[in-house]
Amino acid sequence: MQRAYDNRLIGDTYRHDIQCEVRLQHDPRDEGRDPMVGSISERLLGRLRHLALAYELPLLARLPGDGSIAYREIQLGSVEDELAFLFDVVSDQVLLEAIAPMREMIRRAKHAPGGWSLMVEMP
Repeated sequence: MQRAYDNRLIGDTYRHDIQCEVRLQHDPRDEGRDPMVGSISERLLGRLRHLALAYELPLLARLPGDGSIAYREIQLGSVEDELAFLFDVVSDQVLLEAIAPMREMIRRAKHAPGGWSLMVEMP
């Protein structure tokens, strides 16, 4: 049997994809702090959004297909719970590695509250 779709589970498959920006930033009025910035492949972000829709995860299901979304600090605990749920039920290591920086950003915001928002932007 040919395994035509195995490349979906190899990180290099997404190396040349359009990259979406994930940014943890303080309130815009707090000019002295730099945001924490990462990226995720457009296809992997789509995979995350579709899994969130399939599992009825209300915040991650709102990830953009185009444009952007901002999760406010008050929502970050729920986003973290939704990501943790996906880590428990999904065995797609490429996706899990791609969203690990997002989880780290949320942990950072929870440990040092102060007007954070998590931005996810399509190019």
